[in-house]
Amino acid sequence: MVKKIIIVLLFVFTVIFTIQNVQVIEVHFLFYSVKLPSAYVLLIALLTGIAVGILLKLDSPKPKEEKIDSAENEDRDDEEIKEDENA
Repeated sequence: MVKKIIIVLLFVFTVIFTIQNVQVIEVHFLFYSVKLPSAYVLLIALLTGIAVGILLKLDSPKPKEEKIDSAENEDRDDEEIKEDENA
């Protein structure tokens, strides 16, 4: 229910933002020049940032899991049993 409310609010804010930012601006990139509504320019920047974030997340190394010896596991189990008996 909360997730649906958040999605609806984000949609409403996006529509309001788009309606309020319809003025056309000229964007220059390298040798190209394009005239777009400012809302589109901001949307493109947002989507580019999201894509870069996802690519960086995919490229980052995953944390290594520590392997615990079975002897250490037995020691921990013995300690837990002793704590349960004392409680």
